[in-house]
Amino acid sequence: MDALHRKMQEIGFFSYPETFAVTPGETVIRVVPSEKYHFQVQAGSRYKELAWDDSIQNYDGQADQLRSLIQLIKNIIFAKDAYKALPPAAGAYG
Repeated sequence: MDALHRKMQEIGFFSYPETFAVTPGETVIRVVPSEKYHFQVQAGSRYKELAWDDSIQNYDGQADQLRSLIQLIKNIIFAKDAYKALPPAAGAYG
């Protein structure tokens, strides 16, 4: 939890808008299907909800910072024994 809190402080997570979106540039790189995220975070008396559809891959510093937070969360989950004990994923995107 400390690592997550530090990362959120580092990227200014609590200053992101409630619905985050990357502004398309002159050239748009769009990913389909895209990953969608919904954060609900409480740290002390601070509360933040943030929704994001990561479908536009144009360079955006804030998007890259959110992706680094998401990767940290995934790394924490993937390191857990309970996760490692799950059966292999199956499906169209598994």
